[in-house]
Amino acid sequence: MTASDSLSGLDTITIYLYNSTALVQQNLSSISPLFVNFTGLPDETYSLNSTANDTVNNENSTETRTIILDTVNPAVILFEPQAINYTTTSLTINFSAIDTNLDTCWYTDDGGATNNTLTGCANTTYTASQDSTTIRLYANDTAGNLNGTESVTFFVDSINPLIAFISPTESNATSKAQTFIFANVSLTETNFQNITFKQIKILLF
Repeated sequence: MTASDSLSGLDTITIYLYNSTALVQQNLSSISPLFVNFTGLPDETYSLNSTANDTVNNENSTETRTIILDTVNPAVILFEPQAINYTTTSLTINFSAIDTNLDTCWYTDDGGATNNTLTGCANTTYTASQDSTTIRLYANDTAGNLNGTESVTFFVDSINPLIAFISPTESNATSKAQTFIFANVSLTETNFQNITFKQIKILLF
């Protein structure tokens, strides 16, 4: 803080620091500039101003400046998607982000190459890709504290297997003079699990 008075001369400079309820500290000096480092302050919203008066009690004041001290990361919980297998690509990003001075929320599903802002830090719909995806959720506050610890890996397969009879499987409604039936099946499926043949009643003659 600097102050000067070319006529009567500077008498006192006072710097005031307030929190949301009371005066925290004041420092006085008759010499300009006056430098004060307020240390050991807890997280809080503070107001800072200063006054100067001369030897005949003329006084002037600075504007009041508001300063927010915040050393705590936002609290973030990711509820959905879950770490399971999905058979639909239409999902929801459902989460909670809590901070007194919450600023921005976003997520990435490609390792950070692309960041997607969550407007108003609100839940949103999400169109997933086939196969495995990892979503990481981030939130920061106005002081720059960041939480990026929440992530989930899930799997999506919404495509039905492609299956068809192929040669030498007999054609539908074929009559054969034999005691066996041969079945040959073609399958296209990335995430194959099993093929099931259903028993049916067949008349052989």
